[in-house]
Amino acid sequence: MRRFLDRLYDAAGVAAAVAMVAICVLMLAQAAGREAGIPIRGADDIVAWLCAACAFLALGHTFRHGDLVRVGVFLDRLPERLRWHAELFALTVSGLFVAVLDELVTVLRKQKPAYQRAEEARAASGDFSETL
Repeated sequence: MRRFLDRLYDAAGVAAAVAMVAICVLMLAQAAGREAGIPIRGADDIVAWLCAACAFLALGHTFRHGDLVRVGVFLDRLPERLRWHAELFALTVSGLFVAVLDELVTVLRKQKPAYQRAEEARAASGDFSETL
């Protein structure tokens, strides 16, 4: 199950990247078409849908890799037992259903969630770029 979910998150991340490239291509085509007098009908609507796809498809992937904004500043200051309860509460009431449910099971098993492991790995390697 772990491998399936990790592949699902990665596939969603790739799909978000493809949607982002499609946005770029469509906007460039629209700009070139406007200069050439060839309008691309519906381009704005398609770009809007692609933007939504970008945002939602990337959420699970970024959440699993610790790149999603969360309440870490608050949680990091809690004692371990209270932090566990706070993690349970936050994961229970959040969106991103599959990724959150996955992390909920991890925390219920009293293991560190993937986003916490990712943050610790970045800190251990000296990468503090996300805190800028």
